[in-house]
Amino acid sequence: MISDTKRTIKEKVELFMKLFQGLQNVYGTYGTTNGRYWQVKEKVTETIILDHFTGKQSYGFYPLVGDRTKVGVADFDHHNPEPPMNFIQRAKHYGINAYLEKSKSKGYHVWIFCSEKGVPARKLRKVMKYILDEIDSPDTEIFPKQDSIIGDNTYGNFINAPFFGKLVPEGKTIFIHEDNSLKPYT
Repeated sequence: MISDTKRTIKEKVELFMKLFQGLQNVYGTYGTTNGRYWQVKEKVTETIILDHFTGKQSYGFYPLVGDRTKVGVADFDHHNPEPPMNFIQRAKHYGINAYLEKSKSKGYHVWIFCSEKGVPARKLRKVMKYILDEIDSPDTEIFPKQDSIIGDNTYGNFINAPFFGKLVPEGKTIFIHEDNSLKPYT
């Protein structure tokens, strides 16, 4: 029988893999000492996610599968929390839930999670661009970066997943309250 602690960890890994899901045969990572990024053409496994949680090796996922995605991310590369908070408020205006993450270095990510079946990436990207235009942040990077991927060697772009264990103690790669407190969620 699995202990409660291990079951809890397993459940967390399963939830993480469900939320931060894309292509299952490839992922991205980076060197924490040199900052160099690279692609790993391997099946995404629970061990890879555990290594991410414990800070052994970062995990980035490719959110675009064909022309669908289960997640959209607005990447605000500056330390001012006001634009991402404005994005979240504007998304709420349209009935869209969005969540704020303190990224690993330069700023914030705003995450929009979609249904288990995913949504057409083209539509999600249009909605996100519209909101970014409304809040006067049209140059903000959006993931997925493409509307679709076609072909055997096409992956799109990966985005670093949150909860990288090496950075969590520094208050990075964690979800935070989008109010003015910016306190981390437990």
